[in-house]
Amino acid sequence: MAITIGEINPVLFEPGFEQDLAIILAIIQGEEARAEAAQGPSAAGAQVTGAFADLSAVPKFNVTDTGLADTEFAVVHNLGAIPTFVIPLPHEGQTVAGAPYASGTAWTSTTVYLKFPSANANIWIGLAV
Repeated sequence: MAITIGEINPVLFEPGFEQDLAIILAIIQGEEARAEAAQGPSAAGAQVTGAFADLSAVPKFNVTDTGLADTEFAVVHNLGAIPTFVIPLPHEGQTVAGAPYASGTAWTSTTVYLKFPSANANIWIGLAV
């Protein structure tokens, strides 16, 4: 099942996210990202060039139950550094909509603290340092 940009809630992202999200979705779904999409202004307005990173190297974590909606949960990792962002990885078994977001608790070199807008979700995330 392919995910389209229209299925993503734009309120959760900054303006200009569509181009970057389209590339990430293409990579996740095994499609080749368009070269012209890899070049152009980023959400911050900076010019980007070159290929995007291979997401197969990104450490992935399965959260089998996020608990109550908008309630903090912890993801323990062994990255040895504090992650800088989380990548939502939609999957076929994900039955609720939403994207994880930072809870407000400071992340550490062993744990990230997130919230999810829907209750009891089974989600996959990637963490990047």
